[in-house]
Amino acid sequence: MANRFDDIGRRKQALIEKAARDRAELARSYGNIQSPFQLSSRVLGISRALKNHPMVAASLSSFLVSGYAGKALGSASKMLQLWKLGQPVWSWLRKRRQK
Repeated sequence: MANRFDDIGRRKQALIEKAARDRAELARSYGNIQSPFQLSSRVLGISRALKNHPMVAASLSSFLVSGYAGKALGSASKMLQLWKLGQPVWSWLRKRRQK
């Protein structure tokens, strides 16, 4: 009878350890899929803000329709090109600081 209780205790401990491993694996998997949800929540937050503040939405749409949006997007694309050029240098500096 005591042998049976020992066996039950060992099986219970094995199940507890298996559950801990499964929780850790689930946490790692959730960490991998977390970032797309963060991006969609940001987009959802922006859309809610535009829905709640129609004057901001109207001013944003009039800015995009006017000629100023093209100039702003042109300079933004130039900044993006500059960032693409500077990104290898920036990553090299970050790696160097971490060492």
